[in-house]
Amino acid sequence: MRVDQYVRTSILDRTTKTREMTIVHQENGVDRRLATRGAAEWTSKATKQPKATGGKRKKSKAENLAIRFRLYIDTVLRFIHDVRIPFDNNQAERDLRMVKVKQKVSRAFRTTTGAEWFARLRGFISTCLKQNIPVLASLTDATRGQFLFQTT
Repeated sequence: MRVDQYVRTSILDRTTKTREMTIVHQENGVDRRLATRGAAEWTSKATKQPKATGGKRKKSKAENLAIRFRLYIDTVLRFIHDVRIPFDNNQAERDLRMVKVKQKVSRAFRTTTGAEWFARLRGFISTCLKQNIPVLASLTDATRGQFLFQTT
């Protein structure tokens, strides 16, 4: 099974909210073998030696990536074994995108206070959405001083 098929299987399982434990157990160790094989293929023999004698060989970007992948493989592929961990960081990017759109439309916030209120409201709404709490009811409760969850 190729890496992209392995990842695709994990994504399909995540969308159906079920997890095929047999696939994970059958493929246990495949990620390590692929990382080792990839590191061997990505190692560049054609990289130039440093001019000074006795120095280390310069590594390519691909080889450095392979080394980091091999060292941190458990962290990199944690999303395969734990369905609570997202495959990508799109949610973090979406959280920041709204601020950038607001800046582009308005060119800037008129006051620092307005920017702070925008960030607070956006953060509050984002937290409600992530915790599956009704947004409108939470905003209504917040205006009354009754919070459904702890804020810092």
